[in-house]
Amino acid sequence: INNEGCEDFKRVFVLDSIEFIEIDTICSNQRVDLSNYVNSLGGTWSGPGIGNWYLGRLRAWKANINAWNTYYYEVEGCIDSLEIYVQGIWAGPDQTICLETDVIQLNKTGEWIGPGVYSPLDSTYDVSTLGPGKYDVRLRQGGCQDDFKLTIYDVYLDLNGPDIYCYNTGLIPLRDVVTSNPKDGLFSGEGVVQNAGDLFFDPSLVTGTVTHIYFETLGCIDSVVINIE
Repeated sequence: INNEGCEDFKRVFVLDSIEFIEIDTICSNQRVDLSNYVNSLGGTWSGPGIGNWYLGRLRAWKANINAWNTYYYEVEGCIDSLEIYVQGIWAGPDQTICLETDVIQLNKTGEWIGPGVYSPLDSTYDVSTLGPGKYDVRLRQGGCQDDFKLTIYDVYLDLNGPDIYCYNTGLIPLRDVVTSNPKDGLFSGEGVVQNAGDLFFDPSLVTGTVTHIYFETLGCIDSVVINIE
């Protein structure tokens, strides 16, 4: 009550204590909102890997991997901290191979799950029985798991036009002569030329009556035969 007989009030929030729900270990590929693990909201978070101070959004891959990390929470003038261990896990980069590849190398030993056969002796993965397509290969380690994508291509080069050309035909866009799978790779052979950034086939550059056009990618190679008259 003030001197004029008016009155006002202020609500004071008294926090007994900050209490955390136990969160001992997380995986390095996880994103966790620490605000879900505290008894009072409205405060601010800080610590390694915190990207949103209000939600306490922890991007574990930005924290200290395979180590304990300290996170501080402050609310209503009170502050407390919790320790979280970030367990490192990474299955490795996605891999793209050709159908003729029998074995791929994995980046570490562990429990590997997928359509191939894992050899712990040299950490290799036998994919010789797999056909073209996309596959998930999973690593389980220390209670965490991570996947990488394995893409297998049937690498080939086929004719996209006739198999015979005249010497004086002139420049022919290579895409009108052959088609490949996948599209990107290295084209070579007698008569294959580059002009203004595009590939062409020039029959006049061929010595003799037969030439090969080669396509190489992902460690595999295929070719077609072109006749010249």
